[in-house]
Amino acid sequence: MKHWVPFTSGFFAFIAAHLIETAKWSEWFRGEYRPWFLNSGRAMVFTSVCLFVVSAIVARRSDRYLAPAFTIATGAVVAMVIVFFVGGDPGTIFPIVLAAGGALIAVITFAGAFAARVL
Repeated sequence: MKHWVPFTSGFFAFIAAHLIETAKWSEWFRGEYRPWFLNSGRAMVFTSVCLFVVSAIVARRSDRYLAPAFTIATGAVVAMVIVFFVGGDPGTIFPIVLAAGGALIAVITFAGAFAARVL
């Protein structure tokens, strides 16, 4: 597997989830604030499921699972940071938001890769 595949998979999975959340923000996620995956429990679950599935698929197609999971998480975190700062005013607690989002992404991608290996 090419080294860029996990990174771009994580990057575009997060971007795709965010675009879907933005399009359906008031209908599906009942969001009160701007569209962001940590602003709604449903959006958090939706993004987590998207990243879990992508991580499982990429890890299943790879010989190893920890390295692709780390690279998928890196791609998704890069996308998260770009969307966060391009989307408007990040606010004063942005380091906490980025740390919480990055931790969630890391846990989900490693869980997806591990599940693919176990099953």
